[in-house]
Amino acid sequence: MMENYNDLLTETTPAEQSDYDKASWKNRKKAEREEAFARVADAALQISGSPTLLQNYLNVQAQFGRYSINNCLLIATSKPEGTAFKDFDGWKKEGISIAKGETGIVLLILGKTYIAKDGTEKQSFDTKRVFDISQTTALQRLRPSSSMTPVSCSRLCCGRLPARSRQRTI
Repeated sequence: MMENYNDLLTETTPAEQSDYDKASWKNRKKAEREEAFARVADAALQISGSPTLLQNYLNVQAQFGRYSINNCLLIATSKPEGTAFKDFDGWKKEGISIAKGETGIVLLILGKTYIAKDGTEKQSFDTKRVFDISQTTALQRLRPSSSMTPVSCSRLCCGRLPARSRQRTI
């Protein structure tokens, strides 16, 4: 019985805890980044063989012109119907919560620039989990009538109309 009390008294220092947490976090982020790059490669192969997926990709690229090709590929294969993406903190700043059970999608963001061993300058990438407006409580909060759509909620919440809805007809 006394052994248990001794275990309570022996603590790890905060430095030891943070090293473990840091290493674990680093490994998790590396795996997440590698998975995202693998999904990009798979998406490119899928899109090259499917006119429907190619059209989804082109629609996403037109709507999210500021996003990289890699991120548009990730969106096109994960959530092509998405209209407005933000990370957890971005939605929180708007006073909007992520709906229970939603996981979002992982996008690649630019990390730090570094000098490689061969002397060339390289760009690292980080990952960021984002959520579409349809994965949040915004639709319930903003839905004064049953005629409210994700597009009109996106306009109210984000102050802009998604690009697909702004396209001109010729």
